[in-house]
Amino acid sequence: MARASSLARDTNGVVDGGGRARGVAWASPIVAMRACRGGVLGVARASLSVATRACRGGVLGVAWASLIVATEACSGGVLGAGEPLAAGADAGPADREDSPADAADSITEQLDSAIPAAPDSGDAGEASAQVDAGPPGVITVVQSNIECGGKYADHACSGEVTYDTATRFADLMDADSVGDPAVIGMEEVSDSINDDGPWAGMTNHETLLQILEEETGRDYEVEFFEQGVDGAGSGHAIFWRPTLVAPAENFGTHDIERLANRYIVRFAGMLFTTVDGAHSFGIFVGKIVWGTAEIQDGDEVWPATPEDKEREARDVRAWIDLVMAPYPDATRIITTDLNAADRELEAPFYTSPAYLAMAEEYDAGETTFATTASGERLDYIWWDWDSGERRTDGFVEGPRRSMDFGSDHRFVWADVLVR
Repeated sequence: MARASSLARDTNGVVDGGGRARGVAWASPIVAMRACRGGVLGVARASLSVATRACRGGVLGVAWASLIVATEACSGGVLGAGEPLAAGADAGPADREDSPADAADSITEQLDSAIPAAPDSGDAGEASAQVDAGPPGVITVVQSNIECGGKYADHACSGEVTYDTATRFADLMDADSVGDPAVIGMEEVSDSINDDGPWAGMTNHETLLQILEEETGRDYEVEFFEQGVDGAGSGHAIFWRPTLVAPAENFGTHDIERLANRYIVRFAGMLFTTVDGAHSFGIFVGKIVWGTAEIQDGDEVWPATPEDKEREARDVRAWIDLVMAPYPDATRIITTDLNAADRELEAPFYTSPAYLAMAEEYDAGETTFATTASGERLDYIWWDWDSGERRTDGFVEGPRRSMDFGSDHRFVWADVLVR
């Protein structure tokens, strides 16, 4: 079974050790695989026209919309796939809005301060995510709120621990329609330990990792990030395929809200490169505060409003801008349960303040499907090409919505460009 990530994090949400200012250090070495031995990076998709020339050092020509991409045929390049899952997308149970929030100070001003450039990557064995500009790559990304760690069956959050929801999710990761996701962002994961059964003694996120590997026959790795009452008890996870992408830095967590029940709501993130070293991207995961959960700031307590959710969305954006500042050419991807009240088939569809705040900088594709039985669109993959101007051409295929797999959310997946 693949190990959980060994990248260390301190309580301030950055990698332990020295390196850049603000305590952000360089992580474990990664090997950049650049051996072009005639392999053709290939992924054929319904909406992609793929032409390949299988020769030594050959070229993979990808005609995508109005963009023609030519990339070297090195091992490990273009990944993923993307087709809608078969029928069965009828609505599942209504979305639970059950967890935390915390008012964090804005960090936007920190971006005005100079952040030293990344260390010279010339030293052997030290990973650098500052790759040379070149043709984009494609990776498959999944966003999933697994609901209560995926421990139960049929939309339950109590009862017999069967991991039926997690197993059904993992089975879909092996479906031809989804392909081979490079990264999965997941909410409602925990580090609670299973008391009995075949997973006794394992934490929830370790069990999810094992089920993913067993059901797909592929290696995965995972990094778990805590949130919850006093900062613990629940959390998020990032899963990745080590044969496709490699972690370069762990950004840790960022508090976005504190609830009256002492629940701390957080986002988390990591930096990755494709294994050929050609592309880099940050992946971020988390939930905006749900429903009208009670927010606390000092002695003041109030139910969450759409304006609070907008503030949180802007806080997330500012934090990502800060931690990604040393990597201006890297793509940024956010997998999130936005918990905003955008409903299917209403016109205009996207009107919530949280959505509009995210859409100022990021794109979520041109889809208007719901991801809960109540008709709400809560689950998103947000994409930004790099630190430059907003672009809307990053979704090669999707986003798509899954069938019901036992959670109160459908997962969303897409093939996206990475710089």
